[in-house]
Amino acid sequence: MIEATAILSLLLFVAALSYSGVIGAAAGVLATARGAAAVMRDEALDDRARERAVQQASLRLFSGFASILGRGVLSLAASVLPIWAADATGLASAGAVLAFLARVDVIVIASAVMVAGYLFRVRLWPSS
Repeated sequence: MIEATAILSLLLFVAALSYSGVIGAAAGVLATARGAAAVMRDEALDDRARERAVQQASLRLFSGFASILGRGVLSLAASVLPIWAADATGLASAGAVLAFLARVDVIVIASAVMVAGYLFRVRLWPSS
């Protein structure tokens, strides 16, 4: 039951991460950073205009960081639910599941499966 709980936890994490919009928020942060870099290189602007634009970009970057952090925390919280439920019902102890998930071989295999799944999804549905 430990393995099933761990797999369910990982699946919930991936689903929560997908539906939380972390990728979109990260793309917005990258766009803001690129825009700020472009403003800094723009010779048509004076120092005051550059400073004002960079300050506005920094506020958007902090906001984006908070958004990504919050979405990540919610995704982690979703992944803890099956572990907590298994522990509460006596199906598998939380310590045993976390110890299983912390094993190097489990981390490598889970990471490889997630990357392969992501690449498969991107190649199968490139517009999404």
